[in-house]
Order: sequence, then structure tokens, then C-alpha cells
Amino acid sequence: MADDPEDDAAAGDGPAAAAEPVTVTVARRVPADRTGDFEQFSRDALGAAATWPGFLGGGLLRPPVGQDEFHIVYRFTDEDSLRAWEESDERAGLLARAEPFVRSVEVWRVRGLHDWFDLPGKAGERAPRWKLAVVACACVVPMSLAMTLWIVPALDVVPLVPRTVITSAIFAVYMTWFAVPWVSGLVRGWLYPEG
Repeated sequence: MADDPEDDAAAGDGPAAAAEPVTVTVARRVPADRTGDFEQFSRDALGAAATWPGFLGGGLLRPPVGQDEFHIVYRFTDEDSLRAWEESDERAGLLARAEPFVRSVEVWRVRGLHDWFDLPGKAGERAPRWKLAVVACACVVPMSLAMTLWIVPALDVVPLVPRTVITSAIFAVYMTWFAVPWVSGLVRGWLYPEG
């Protein structure tokens, strides 16, 4: 995957590729006796990030019972907005507050659609945007229907902001760990034809 704007232009994406949204998933392991502290830290961190220009949304994904890995997911309009937040004194102070109860940290970044569809051994090789749009629709339509028919109505009693965070988190998990890997695996030969 290329981070150089000239590589983006060569791939037919032009300068607009540099302004694609960026989604970050941060996995943190937290001792069971500190989950309340961590959940408060997460609310504070996401609340602070929400005040920064370019913030599109975020949420906390709790681990299954008996596990200790939490995921915070957040999204910014572009790399510059994300960098401003990540290099801010406000964020540094929040992270310092979490150090006593966070055991380990792993971070994943996804920029636009290309990072979701880049395949191992195909680094730097990009599928045309129109093909990515077709695959993205194949992933989005089933979840959009499920959200409209079942999930949003079930959450109707939840206030707007928490409901939005919940549905965004469900959608991000579905796209990142289920739909995109499965669908892109099915259409790998079409996205990246050999020869």
C-alpha cells in the first residue's frame, strides 16, 4: 500500500486520495479490576476527540465475558485532522492518565477503501475505484438493510448520540472483520486479475 501522493496519482487516484477518511482501531488490554476506570477514560477520550476538527465519530467495543481486550474505534476526515488530534497535548494527558491500567496497546489504521481491500502480496497494487465501489456496495447493502429493519428500531429508546455510537461500532466491526475480508476474498481474482 502506498502512502506517497505520487503513487496515488500513478494508481489513478489523484490528489484526492490524500484526503480520504482515516479510521483507527486501538486495542488495549485492561485488568478486570480497572475496567470502570478504562471505560471512563474511553468516554473522556472520545468526548475530547469529538471537539476536534475533522472528527467523524467513534466508539468503544467491550470484550466478551472473560476477556480483557477493549477496542476504541475513531474516524477523522483526513490524515492531517487525525495527526492534529494524535499529537495534541490534550490527548497526551488522557493517555498518561490511562497508563496505570492499560497492559498493552495495538493500533490499526484504515484509509479510505483501499486499505480495506489491499491484499497480502499485492502491496502498492490497487484495484480501480469503480471495482472498490461495487465491492463496498456488496458489503454495505446487507448491513444497511439489517440496520434499517432490526437494529435501529431495537435501539429506538436509546438517545441519539449513544445510538449513533452503537450503530457505528456495529457497522465498523461488521465491515472490518466480517464483510470486507469475506467479500474481497470471494472477488480477489476480479479485483486483482493475474497477468
